[in-house]
Order: sequence, then C-alpha cells, then structure tokens
Amino acid sequence: MKIKTSSKSWLVKVSVVVAVLVLAGLLYLKFQPKDNANQPSVEGSAVVDEPDSPKPPARKPSVLKFAAMGDMLGHDSVISNAKTSQGYDFKKYFMLCTLI
Repeated sequence: MKIKTSSKSWLVKVSVVVAVLVLAGLLYLKFQPKDNANQPSVEGSAVVDEPDSPKPPARKPSVLKFAAMGDMLGHDSVISNAKTSQGYDFKKYFMLCTLI
C-alpha cells in the first residue's frame, strides 16, 4: 500500500497533536490536588462526619512549565523570507518565543 507524501505528513502532524494532548492530560491529572478531607465518608446510606480526623497540611500550588518546538527545517520559502542584504535573519520566526 502506497501512501502519498502529503498523507504521511498529515499523519505525522495528527500523531504529534494527539501525543501532545495525551501528555498534557496526563500531566494535568498528575498535578491535580487531591483534597478529600472536606468530603463526608459514607457508610451504608447514612452520612457520617469525622470531626476528629486530622486535616492534611496545606499544599503549595503546583507549577508546571512546558516547552515544545516543532521542526525548524530550511524550506525554500523560509529561507527566501529570511534573506537580507547581509545574509539571513531568522529572528522574526522566533518573535513569540520566550525563555523559561
């Protein structure tokens, strides 16, 4: 079975997007606070409060920093758009990038 080149690149792009979404979901679930101290326990059909149970210490908020980059291939259009009279300037492609 032959797949056209454009179909392969589409499949790769979709695979990358799916992988990033799965990773983001897993990281979100991992860093979700698990605070069940305020929920009453249930025994049978009666709700029982546990006033003597110790409360867990307050947790600091979690911080997640995520960095990603796609490919930086020298396509003809990228190279021709970066050409200047002194050489090449690729800064405009990185204007929205910030250091973390």
